Amino acid sequence: MSHLAGIVSYPDFTDNSNIIRTAARSFHILSRCETRILNLSGCCMGIVTGEHENISGNGRIAAKGKSGLLWTGYITDIGNLKSRLETAGINGKDILNDSHVLLESYFAFGIESLQGLNGLYSIAIWDDKQKCFWAITDRYGFTKLYYWLGPDGLMFASECKAIISHPKYRKAMDKEGIVNFLGAGYCFGERTLFKDIRLIPQGCTLKYGDSELSFKKYWDYSVKPASGNLDELTDRFFFHIDSAFKRCINGEKNVFIPLSGGLDSRTMAGLASSAGLKIYTCTLGRKGSRDYRYGTKIGEKINSTHTSLEIRSDYFPTYAPLGIKLTDGQVINHPFYIFRIFDYKKPLSGLNTLISGIGGSEFVGLMRHGNIIKRPNVSLIQQHISQRFLRVFQDNELHGIMNNTFFSSSISNQDYLEQKIENAGADELIDKIWVSMVNERVRHFNSNILLSALGYKWNVYAPFADNQFVDFMLSVSKQLTDNKQKLFRHFLIKYLPVLSRIPEDKTGRKIKHSRLEQGIRWRKDYLMEMIPGKTRRQYKSLRNKVGTYQIAQKLRIGDNRNWVVDCDDAVRNGSSAYFHELLSDTQRIENVFNLHAVNRLFKDHMEKRVNAYQKICAIATIIEWRRQFGL
Repeated sequence: MSHLAGIVSYPDFTDNSNIIRTAARSFHILSRCETRILNLSGCCMGIVTGEHENISGNGRIAAKGKSGLLWTGYITDIGNLKSRLETAGINGKDILNDSHVLLESYFAFGIESLQGLNGLYSIAIWDDKQKCFWAITDRYGFTKLYYWLGPDGLMFASECKAIISHPKYRKAMDKEGIVNFLGAGYCFGERTLFKDIRLIPQGCTLKYGDSELSFKKYWDYSVKPASGNLDELTDRFFFHIDSAFKRCINGEKNVFIPLSGGLDSRTMAGLASSAGLKIYTCTLGRKGSRDYRYGTKIGEKINSTHTSLEIRSDYFPTYAPLGIKLTDGQVINHPFYIFRIFDYKKPLSGLNTLISGIGGSEFVGLMRHGNIIKRPNVSLIQQHISQRFLRVFQDNELHGIMNNTFFSSSISNQDYLEQKIENAGADELIDKIWVSMVNERVRHFNSNILLSALGYKWNVYAPFADNQFVDFMLSVSKQLTDNKQKLFRHFLIKYLPVLSRIPEDKTGRKIKHSRLEQGIRWRKDYLMEMIPGKTRRQYKSLRNKVGTYQIAQKLRIGDNRNWVVDCDDAVRNGSSAYFHELLSDTQRIENVFNLHAVNRLFKDHMEKRVNAYQKICAIATIIEWRRQFGL
């Protein structure tokens, strides 16, 4: 994936090419890069590609007179734009590559023609005739574009690290961004960890002209589920996801698919196998974990060139600093074991295309309607916020862990999320929560790892985030998209039966059961339904409560083997020296955190009085981030 950076300084235009070249160097992390600069009248912008891309060949840059365009990511319906141009009589020498199609479409049909295109992308345009700058990202905001209003105009970039390289940017922490991060493991809304650097909102177009900045919403989620026949919807599901997959591969013969034991990646693997592609797969995890075992089985069934890479408990010192550098520190460090995938080099030499399952759990149903234990006197919103959003520190816990001079009690993650849910584009509360979940956790957490970071090595495609597929899923009845994923499972059984017989990571059970297994499961479900709902809720509540005690954790050691990694064990054992050194950095702790509280939390975790690995990881990420970026 290419990286963009630029400065709009009209009307006081100066040559900012040296600043853009400096910004470009911040992207040189994992591979050889190529940089091109467009120094236009009023705007200077540059594009950086990795070794898997070619600027001119992929058509990432275009100029017409003193106007220009850069873009990154992928767009699957550029062909429709080209046909529209040809119908309008614009062809030949004016349409050299995809970038020229985008630029000519803008001049012919306006900025509206580039809004909501199918794909995951960012587009930057300088219109010299109108003396204005436009920036557009995909409708989900999965492909990032950041901006900063500085003393000389607007600077934009694919990553914050490019913006902070500007000589006039004064490095400082965003206090509210830090509070967001400590609550959820990522920032909310358009905030970042860096003061005054913001993210273009989801489904918006940015316009900057006459020193004024404005945004226009062009798309938002609209959840309008309707009833439908399961068999018919299953066929439509297959049609849409298969079509989306084919649009993404666009003639590629070789693909790389990271495999877990879940449903999303096995779907991508099954579709790739059905398409007759040469498939390379890789599974990450501890030996014996479900993802490690089931991912390996999936690779065998599709006859891929497969490698299983073990994740050991000492992964933090190796991959956490790299992950923080790749993501600008805006993702908590415990999932950075995924960058073990960069060690899978030799079989992937010359392979450019990675197919990601991002969007599967989010758009197909797993995260849409999860079961929440209903507690008396606690609203459904609050329960979802505490269990699905604020997974690290609750608001009341921040008062004890943070420095009083840094932390303002007026900043409330809870209040922000409640307002976000209230204003979400859906009618029912459960759908509002889901929309907010996608806009927050998925947009900031999942996409930063699976798209932005992996994009340093490969062109990353996400068929589950295809516009037509998503529109279809937003219209499917809740009964088929709840956390049991009835429609998704029915599709796998019907169209990918071999892969449906491999158990999934979350349950350890096959998707397609034998008649005996179905009978046992049916009777178990029937007996559970015979138990009054109140009793079932009390049982779940007791089970969850008991599970927090130390003795219960010792009795559930066997469950740990199901996890991809055991972060709890990694902090205490294999990576303990790494965390001990970070949490001894008093210089970077004291002006943000309560040093005594941090030391007590770490000691309690190491002595197994509490399981606080997420809290420790969040604090450690902030410290490492400050070190790397000089804050």
